[in-house]
Amino acid sequence: FFEWRSPANTWKRKTAPAVVRESGQASIARWKGIKRDGLHEVNQAELDRVLDQISTSGLASLTPGDREFLERFSARGKH
Repeated sequence: FFEWRSPANTWKRKTAPAVVRESGQASIARWKGIKRDGLHEVNQAELDRVLDQISTSGLASLTPGDREFLERFSARGKH
């Protein structure tokens, strides 16, 4: 019942990235622009997998985890 008031949930709400609505093509272009040279080889492989999934199955096939992965790494270049 009081779980929504827990310190962990309060922190999650404060640190959650702002939801930005943009066109699918703009998102894909931004995600394809992620710089691979600074990524660990495991992250490079995951990036390739997710981008291949978009190419073959479309943007709607992404899981929330896939989108979070792409958003996290595309935001790295902004800082």
